[in-house]
Amino acid sequence: MSIVRGTHTFRFGVDFLRQLARQHPPFNERGSFLYNPSTGVNPFANFLDDFGGANGNVQGQFGVSIFYPNRFRQAYFFQDNWKTTQSLTLNLGLRYEYFGAPENTFASPCLNICVTHSSATPPALSRVA
Repeated sequence: MSIVRGTHTFRFGVDFLRQLARQHPPFNERGSFLYNPSTGVNPFANFLDDFGGANGNVQGQFGVSIFYPNRFRQAYFFQDNWKTTQSLTLNLGLRYEYFGAPENTFASPCLNICVTHSSATPPALSRVA
């Protein structure tokens, strides 16, 4: 919007933006197996036998990897073009922008769990002597 008053030309405005996004990061959703060599046997033979070998590794992921980093952005500005003389114009302005921090919103409820296996006795089942 612009307003002209004498030798001044005032401009001002706003910008609002609601950013909606759907992100799918590089995530190992299906898990992975690592077959290592064992004594006298190469990793491919262990793969065929479905034996991890010495220090084999299995990784599995739980939960949904898709997230929605939505945010609300806003900007405001004010500008004055002031023609002081025929050969000099001052351009003065002020601008404020707020991009906000993305908030992770899920389309459906999500439960993040961590499943571990250990040979140690769980604390709830241990006995105190």
